[in-house]
Amino acid sequence: MNRISRTRPESGDGCERKAAEGRRSPKPGGRSCRLEHAKRLGLRRPSAAFDRAYEFNTDMNENLERHAQPAADAQSDSAPPLGGVFETALYTEDLGAAERFYSDVLGLKKIFSMPERLLTYRSQDSILLIFNSRRTTTERVVINGGDVPLHGTKGAGHVAFRVAEVEMAAWRTRFRDASVAIESEVIWPNGARSIYFRDPAGNSLELATPNMWTKPPADPAV
Repeated sequence: MNRISRTRPESGDGCERKAAEGRRSPKPGGRSCRLEHAKRLGLRRPSAAFDRAYEFNTDMNENLERHAQPAADAQSDSAPPLGGVFETALYTEDLGAAERFYSDVLGLKKIFSMPERLLTYRSQDSILLIFNSRRTTTERVVINGGDVPLHGTKGAGHVAFRVAEVEMAAWRTRFRDASVAIESEVIWPNGARSIYFRDPAGNSLELATPNMWTKPPADPAV
């Protein structure tokens, strides 16, 4: 398990209990709280990696608390409303390998394709586009007189798929049976879980539980 999953501050830490009880205490991200949490994990001397992970987790918790708001309020009043992210794109130079992976391993439904250029998949209400970057960076497409701009990336892209926590075990089994390596698993500060893996082009893919970007639940013991 990735170390970041073991370094998240918990409401049971003494410094956080003091804060909840109204007693004077350092802030949860402070050095004394880091040392206390490290001690609870059996670490005599926190490493630099521990400090980075602890700081990341503390900042994530604080930001989720600060920015928690209804979806309707999430966009500035000065801009016309957006209906969410409609399409997400990844790039490859081997569409055949990509099609076998996204169709056979992930089980996505292919709804459109252009030979040597594009695969289009539907995932619930979203569209996933897999482009051949050799074509999209050099060849313009004109549709009804309008140019589709050149586009593409270098290096690994990233997409996360929403998966219920009860389905995570089934996905681990499916990946094992398909010889797809799980690169990492993370338990986030608010309890959300992620499984990271790669497609044949090296793009970083993620299965994430739906509570990824929600604030941590209140501790009933506090």
